[in-house]
Amino acid sequence: MTIAKDKKAQEAAWSWRARKAKNAARKGKPARFIPYRSTIRDLSDAAVRSICKRGVPGYDPWRDRGSWGAYRFDCDLARRAIIFVEEELRLAKPPSAGQPFILERWQRAIFGNLFGWVDKKGLRRYRQGLIYIPRKNGKSALTAALLLYLLIADDEDGAEIFGAASEYKQASLIFDHARGMVAANPELRDLCRVLAGQSKSIQIDRGSHWPTYRVISSKDDSAHGFNVHAAVIDELHTQPDSKLLDALVTGTGARSQPLVLMVTTADYSRESCCNEQRDYAEQVRVGTIDDPTYLPVIYEVDPEADWRKPATWRKANPNLGVSVNQEYIEQACRRAVVSVAEENTFRRLHLNQRTEQCVRWLQLEQWDKCGGALDLDVLRGSRCYAGLDLANTTDIVALVLFFPDCGNAVLPFCWIPEKKIETARADRVPYEKWRKQGVIEVCRGECIDQEQIRNRINDLGAEYGFREIGCDPFQAWKIMTELRGDGFEITDVRQSFQSFSPACKELEMLVIREEIRHGGHPVLRWMAQNITVEIDSCGNFRPSRSNSASKIDAMVSLLMAMRLWIMARGSSVYEERGVLTI
Repeated sequence: MTIAKDKKAQEAAWSWRARKAKNAARKGKPARFIPYRSTIRDLSDAAVRSICKRGVPGYDPWRDRGSWGAYRFDCDLARRAIIFVEEELRLAKPPSAGQPFILERWQRAIFGNLFGWVDKKGLRRYRQGLIYIPRKNGKSALTAALLLYLLIADDEDGAEIFGAASEYKQASLIFDHARGMVAANPELRDLCRVLAGQSKSIQIDRGSHWPTYRVISSKDDSAHGFNVHAAVIDELHTQPDSKLLDALVTGTGARSQPLVLMVTTADYSRESCCNEQRDYAEQVRVGTIDDPTYLPVIYEVDPEADWRKPATWRKANPNLGVSVNQEYIEQACRRAVVSVAEENTFRRLHLNQRTEQCVRWLQLEQWDKCGGALDLDVLRGSRCYAGLDLANTTDIVALVLFFPDCGNAVLPFCWIPEKKIETARADRVPYEKWRKQGVIEVCRGECIDQEQIRNRINDLGAEYGFREIGCDPFQAWKIMTELRGDGFEITDVRQSFQSFSPACKELEMLVIREEIRHGGHPVLRWMAQNITVEIDSCGNFRPSRSNSASKIDAMVSLLMAMRLWIMARGSSVYEERGVLTI
């Protein structure tokens, strides 16, 4: 039966709407319906089938519908799901807050296939699926709409529905969209009980059996006790392991038509549950694995494609020009062209390509262009920030001074134990040459002499006028305590993504634009050559090294000093001014 447009037919088709209309009539209030704004009702059955057949990249749902007609496509059920979104839900977040959620063609294909396909008993065909799509393509709004449809219109008695993520905060972002969509519709607002406290949930009043949508994270120890009707796991690539996914899938055993969806951006090249699901989905998509109950929605760019071309971007971003700003992608691409680390981030987060988690960072040719001479007389008395790396007392210790008012001048001081010079040939590092050049200082014995370094820092503090030092407290508590006693202000700068990412991005831009001067210091140059960056799931950086023999202590100290500068200023210039055209 084609769903009619008149009010009575709508009430008959939607049990929850009919009930709410009756309750409103008893109270003397007219039932309110969202104005009709969708064209999905006007499309023929052939057009609906075409959207669902061609709307999932590289996958034909009709090819895998099973032997002997095990599954059939019901156009009315597909329309029903799409109508619910487009006529009942409004977007909750700017810039489109308050506007009806009119689905794009690719989004209609997802809803139509998920809820239009049924078996001979009329139960849902698809039980699992992967929506593999880059950032900013409207995943959060789409996921919220899926969860609300499963909660309100799936007619499952006592449904337990879960919106999951690695972190509770991430899962709550989807909940905020869903809560806003409920609040924007008076009918849904009356129907739903929204609990927005510490344990976030939305419940439907259906007598003794309340369908409930709950927010959970991978840290939820009760996941194995759930009776799961449906679950959506957001950003699967951030899951530490497959425990949450396994718990949710095994929790569906008692349900007649459960659904577990995974919505994610690409992961790194590593062993992970995200990559396992991506590889499985790909095999289902091309027909290597026969699984008609798994929906593979994969938007990505072929590794061999030219990632600099706008035509390539569109293959991975179906919402390019809608929720994905074209100008933003162009600017991000320009940065990626001149930065290996930014290329890594751009290709993974915006083109959905797997990339390495650690990449070489600064190009030595660019670094050498910043080797202008330093005038120490000018530096003395200028504003200065200091970073101290003292993680290993048997290796290199570095103090680096950063002068933002003097052309972003960098002045490093390094110490090694005398024993280290004996290993120079094996390590293939010219420590003896550097000692003769006066660019590295030697402490007698096998370990760093912290008292010698403390005295030297006091002398440098008096000479250059700095009083604040950034330092990681790991293995450095003793000298930090003594330096505080000497009158220095010691600031903890832990080696986390949160601490280092703004400084990493700032330093990278300064090097690319040749707006930093390091005087060609040979030890610092060697460490700039050694340094790599590790990139987290959100595209944040922190320094790393390619192997155990590669030292980066002075570069870490420089980043600590720059972190103090950024903290004093309140934000990164990179954050304030946005991406620069290069």
